[in-house]
Amino acid sequence: MTPFSIYKFYVALKRHFNDKNYDFFKYKGKLRLNESSFENRKDKYFFTKLASQEDCVSLVVAGITDNPSVYVTDLLSEECKRLSRDYKKYHQSFEYSFKEEIKKYKNFDEAIKAKENQYPEIISDLLRKEISLDTVSVVDKLINGCDYWSHHLTDPMWEDINMKLMKYRPFVDINTKKYKSIIMNTFG
Repeated sequence: MTPFSIYKFYVALKRHFNDKNYDFFKYKGKLRLNESSFENRKDKYFFTKLASQEDCVSLVVAGITDNPSVYVTDLLSEECKRLSRDYKKYHQSFEYSFKEEIKKYKNFDEAIKAKENQYPEIISDLLRKEISLDTVSVVDKLINGCDYWSHHLTDPMWEDINMKLMKYRPFVDINTKKYKSIIMNTFG
């Protein structure tokens, strides 16, 4: 990838997760950015360095999904490289990773149940980074969790979590029948 193309990808993905009105998939990552203004950016060097990384796209996706306000220099950190490795590892064995994370719950219904202004266990675990955004997104897709949880949760922090889940949804392309079956088999 060229430095300018990774810059465009970074800006579009960052906008996707920070702007309610921008949809990366709907607009195919397109924004009005031009190469001449990119050439004058003070942080151009970091995009050049990022573009030279082996899997720069995974670095950007992992970094922005972890922190939608991430700056390009942070994408070059060891922490972001670890996030990228974890992201790729989860996605290489998506079904297995999902099964392993979901089986930690004794009762699925209790894990997803929201009480008035109290996060469901699965969301609390997401906030503590004890479960991945991917697993929660699969559950969200299967039960339409964001709509359900929004009826019970009203705090400002929930609004941020809800937006992140809604914006991440298109990244999780699953066979819903298959994953419902996994949940049914896991929890009987």
